Amino acid sequence: MQVASRSRTGMVITGFVAGLLATGTTQARVIDFEDLSLPGADSAVDEVFTSNGAQFPGETVFSCCWQGWIYSNSTLNQDLTVDPGLVPNSDPTQLAQRSTAYIPPSGPPLNYAVASFVDSEVNQITGRTAFQTPILLPPGETVESIMVANTTWAANNIVNGDSFSGPFGPNDEFRLSIIGERQGSEIGTVEFVLAAAGDLVDQWTQVSLTTLHGADTLRFSLASTDTVVIGTTEFLNTPTFFAIDDIVTVSIADFDGSGSVSGNDFLHWQRGFGTLSGALRSDGDADGDGNVDGDDLGHWSSQFGVNSPGNIAAVPESSSLLMLVLAFIAQLFRRPNGPRQAEREA
Repeated sequence: MQVASRSRTGMVITGFVAGLLATGTTQARVIDFEDLSLPGADSAVDEVFTSNGAQFPGETVFSCCWQGWIYSNSTLNQDLTVDPGLVPNSDPTQLAQRSTAYIPPSGPPLNYAVASFVDSEVNQITGRTAFQTPILLPPGETVESIMVANTTWAANNIVNGDSFSGPFGPNDEFRLSIIGERQGSEIGTVEFVLAAAGDLVDQWTQVSLTTLHGADTLRFSLASTDTVVIGTTEFLNTPTFFAIDDIVTVSIADFDGSGSVSGNDFLHWQRGFGTLSGALRSDGDADGDGNVDGDDLGHWSSQFGVNSPGNIAAVPESSSLLMLVLAFIAQLFRRPNGPRQAEREA
């Protein structure tokens, strides 16, 4: 990590600020899809939607079928006896049967989202589906974790087989790749195995995405050992559906990982200020560009004391404290013998 020389003046922000700003506004958000309305029990809706500030795109492809995100509360076919088959999404029963999370019954049905991949062509470089369905995270936030499950359609194929393929053998695998992007550039990938070696995920499973901190977009891709080659193109045979729920996001200015944007996060930025490369979020790098500068402070100041919309537990913070800190910083850098001069005189 490369750090620029730092002034003595720039290091005077200590316990004074920490004492004033020990608390902040909690920015942890849980995207649980409960803000979406469904037409009834055991139903699903295929359309572009927004939930708790996150955007879930999709579109009709091949003039028949929805590719992208679906929101659902279906509990159908948990016994894996129905193969919904490849029918147009206009049939609401089949849509719900294809869009059911494979999870043990546990109280009233809750909403969740299902990814639908109609185009299952395999990218020969990555070995995953060329199509990657995205989620656009709420502005100013990045991701912490997500709950993932199989769908009953995929589980039925893996366990029982269908007219296309399956069941899985001991060497088969069905894998989900979660790719983090920031401003269009890939920053990392998290892999999660949905089925392998006769073992099938049959409940909601939390997947940590902390290695994707800084991502403003998530993309999802699938891979399976069960494929078919048509002409010169390889396609997945395993039904390319999976379910997600409870996406936890936090502010990109939550440098200490506490779930809130507070004065302590400002101190992280202050200690990391001047880092030119290799900076982490814990160093005060909010925008993920590897350095700690005024842009990162701008992210902190814009999110400190602001209650974001959505499913958030918020503790209001006095705006006067923020104004005090910003005034202190402004005065610091306006001094004739500011940080650079102080460094030369040191």
